[in-house]
Amino acid sequence: MKERTFKKQVYLTQGAIDQIDSVQKTHGYRTIGEAVEHILRDSNRQDNQQLVVQAIAEQTAKLVKESIGGNIDIIRRRTGYSDISSKVLIELMNMIFIHMGIEKTTTTDMFEVQQIKQAHQKVRDDIASYKVRKADRQDRNKPMSPGDADVE
Repeated sequence: MKERTFKKQVYLTQGAIDQIDSVQKTHGYRTIGEAVEHILRDSNRQDNQQLVVQAIAEQTAKLVKESIGGNIDIIRRRTGYSDISSKVLIELMNMIFIHMGIEKTTTTDMFEVQQIKQAHQKVRDDIASYKVRKADRQDRNKPMSPGDADVE
């Protein structure tokens, strides 16, 4: 059953008209309305893909947080293990985007899910905690001068 159509007068820029004409010719639509509907369907599909990307990002952040869960030890950080893991994650996400045909993405400067914010804060807290422990260790390992013994 064909949907009921309505007539609507709109004003468009020449660039928008050219784009609609291009879609109409490329896909062989008989009317401008069919081309506009194609553009709207395509936009809705991209919006849905954006929701999928967001869900994947949230799930990935959750998995990363769970896998890093405990303290990241200093050896792995110094050997670049974390950097390697980050690059592997980037490669996997790139593959997912390619296979899903996702062209538009939302970067963290546009929107950042709460899980990513929490993961960033945890890493910052871990680093700060490590620096405090390192400073304490260095203070304990310092040779005491004769004047320091009287102060205690």
